[in-house]
Amino acid sequence: MPRLVNANPKYRLHKASGQAVVTLNGQDVYLGPHGSSKSRKEYDRVVSERLARGRQRPGENDNHRVADVIVAYLHFAKGYYTGEAGAAEYKSFKLVLRILRRVYGEEAVQSFGPLALQVVREAMVKEGWSRG
Repeated sequence: MPRLVNANPKYRLHKASGQAVVTLNGQDVYLGPHGSSKSRKEYDRVVSERLARGRQRPGENDNHRVADVIVAYLHFAKGYYTGEAGAAEYKSFKLVLRILRRVYGEEAVQSFGPLALQVVREAMVKEGWSRG
């Protein structure tokens, strides 16, 4: 039976190119010049992202809709924002997220980016929500 290892993948030298490399899920990720602080930071970033995904490849389990993320966030926020001031914050979040859900609720999370955020902002302005 194979031994299950709960350690991070190794930061190592790719001799042919002089680059630092790490293998994640059978795929090599080149990080920059071996031993440099830039490559160490890139290693930390790619390994952290992998751990945040539950050790899965990017895109393996990315079939969530924007509405799913909104529901999960509201569930978190209801417990986090407590007390009188927290209740007001929670109510404000619900108003903003209602517009987000109306405009992009059925879209895949992967397709939501800066341009979509501008569209949501414009929808808020049309609602009369703007600073003087």
